[in-house]
Amino acid sequence: MSREWDLVGFVVSSTYRQYVISRLDESPSTTTEIADETGLATSHVSRTLRELVDRSIVTLAVPDDQHRNRIYELTDRGEKLWQRIREAGLNEPLTGD
Repeated sequence: MSREWDLVGFVVSSTYRQYVISRLDESPSTTTEIADETGLATSHVSRTLRELVDRSIVTLAVPDDQHRNRIYELTDRGEKLWQRIREAGLNEPLTGD
């Protein structure tokens, strides 16, 4: 249980992480799509995706050797984590402004 709450803390401590996970909860997306739809800089989205992939919250949905138009999606772990965060009311209201 402690590991799960460590991940909750990791996600809720960053608005960037919350924006990216919230967007991926809707559908798999590319870095550019996430940036365009959230208003975040592409570099911030890329860094955030790397952090989330490293923690098995997000995964690459295309082959590793595909370097353009990489599509990312939530893992089962990521979906469950985001659901827990929303149910606990720990997520920030995200507006995209």
